[in-house]
Amino acid sequence: MPDTISTTLLRQRIRNRLMDLLEVAASFENTARFGAFEVINWWEDWHRPDDPAFYCEPVFSSEEQRQIAEFAKVWNETAAVEEDDIFDAQKLKALPHWRRFRETAKVALQVFELRGRLSEAEEEEFPAYRRSLLRSPPFA
Repeated sequence: MPDTISTTLLRQRIRNRLMDLLEVAASFENTARFGAFEVINWWEDWHRPDDPAFYCEPVFSSEEQRQIAEFAKVWNETAAVEEDDIFDAQKLKALPHWRRFRETAKVALQVFELRGRLSEAEEEEFPAYRRSLLRSPPFA
């Protein structure tokens, strides 16, 4: 009998993987270490563009949902124009689309870090004090 997990736990794990990606994407040096194409492809591994309802509360706060949508938009723009697999942080810094990519990832990561990583083993409880973080003002 295969192991199964709840949809909530799956969401929690995917949220953590998105945080992993945002940590890499928020740094030119980290992006260069993996390579531009790998970072672009990594987003495709974990983002579910055909299922926006997947990113629902309480696992994903409304602000996290907004940041996912914004990062997805910038990711699409970057993926559409990037032709080279760049492994040099200075080259990434010189390109406007990578500067925007990095900045958007930084903002999204700050939002995700308000609640931090969620359990990978069991469903989180979202008590009132954590729910209040769901309504935190957006970062600008």
